[in-house]
Amino acid sequence: MCAVAFISVLRTRHDVYNIASGQAVTIAEMIERIRDLVPGAQLSVGPGPYRHGDRVEMIRKGALDVSRAATELGWVPHYDMRSGLAEYVRELRNSAR
Repeated sequence: MCAVAFISVLRTRHDVYNIASGQAVTIAEMIERIRDLVPGAQLSVGPGPYRHGDRVEMIRKGALDVSRAATELGWVPHYDMRSGLAEYVRELRNSAR
């Protein structure tokens, strides 16, 4: 949310910036990390192509290119996927109290 608010007040050259770690992970790797962080989570990845809705087949692995955000906004990732998910889960647990 901070990145959206930040960009909305700047006069930027582009409308779209990838705000990500720049590291590629598969959906299966992400599910494995979530299972590590949330014991008992029942998640799985089935065989076949990954699809968004019924129409768009998604690639299995690929990192978002963050070079535009780095160059134009000074973006530097502070989290990799594992530490970002860990922080997110920690915040969810804290907000549920």
